Amino acid sequence: MQKYEEELARTKQSLEETRTDLEETVGVAELLYEANRKLGTVIEYLLKQQGRLNDQDCNSFEAIFNLLLKQPESHDEHAVHGSSESEKQCENGHLDGAIDLS
Repeated sequence: MQKYEEELARTKQSLEETRTDLEETVGVAELLYEANRKLGTVIEYLLKQQGRLNDQDCNSFEAIFNLLLKQPESHDEHAVHGSSESEKQCENGHLDGAIDLS
């Protein structure tokens, strides 16, 4: 009987630890979801400010995806392999390999 009580106590302890881990995981997931939502709002605002996203089309993912598809291949190769021009842009305050939104 004592063996079963000890096993029950270990099982309860394990269950409590699992529950605590699950609650922490849910908290992190909620935090990531909220950060993702806010970041999406900021991206859509910036795209609207640049005129890249009209009021009818509020999907920033599609807008960015379309911009990437429209960029010339030579620009993509420089972004991947790097170049002295991109290094100069980085030194002048421009991001190396950034998406050209102009």
